[in-house]
Amino acid sequence: MSMKPTYEELQQKIESLQKQINDARLYQENLKETQAALRKSEDLAAKLIAAIPDVVVVIDMQGRVQYINDVVLPLGGYHPSEIIGKNVLEFVVPEDHEKVMHSALPALPRQTGPKRFWLITQKGEKRLFEAKDDVLQLENGAPYSYISVLRDVTDRDRTERERASLQERLHRAEKMEALGTL
Repeated sequence: MSMKPTYEELQQKIESLQKQINDARLYQENLKETQAALRKSEDLAAKLIAAIPDVVVVIDMQGRVQYINDVVLPLGGYHPSEIIGKNVLEFVVPEDHEKVMHSALPALPRQTGPKRFWLITQKGEKRLFEAKDDVLQLENGAPYSYISVLRDVTDRDRTERERASLQERLHRAEKMEALGTL
C-alpha cells in the first residue's frame, strides 16, 4: 500500500527541484563566463607570443618539443611541424648537450638564464642563441614542462669579439708607439 505524499512534502520537493534548477543555471552562467575568460586569455597569450621577435619553445620533461612559434622558420629554416615532437638535443651542437641538459634538470624550480649555446640550422649552420628558461608547474608544484625564450645572438657575439680584437690591437699599437717614443 503506497501512501500519497502530502501537500507539504510535494511543496518541499518542488522547492528542492527549483533550487537545483537555479543552481544549475548559475553553474551554466559561471561556466560560460569562465569559458569566455579562458578564450580571452588564450587569445592574449597567442597574440603576445606572435609579437615576440624571439623563438618561444615549450619542452616536456623528456626533452621533446611540445610547442615552438613561427619565428623559428626565418632563424633556423625549420617549420615548427618539423621540430614539434622531436628531442631538443637534435638541434643543439653536441658540445653543448651537457650544458642544455644541466639547465633543464627537473628539480630546477626557478627561472634561469640567460645562458648561451649553439644550435644547428636546417642548412647545418651553427647559430649562437641566448636562452632564458622557466619551469611550468602543476598546482602541487610538480614540474611538467619548460618554457624557453631564445634569442639569436650570433651577429652580436661576432661583433663583440671583433671589437675586443680591435681594442686589443689598438692597445698593442699604443704600447709600441709608447716604446718608440721612449
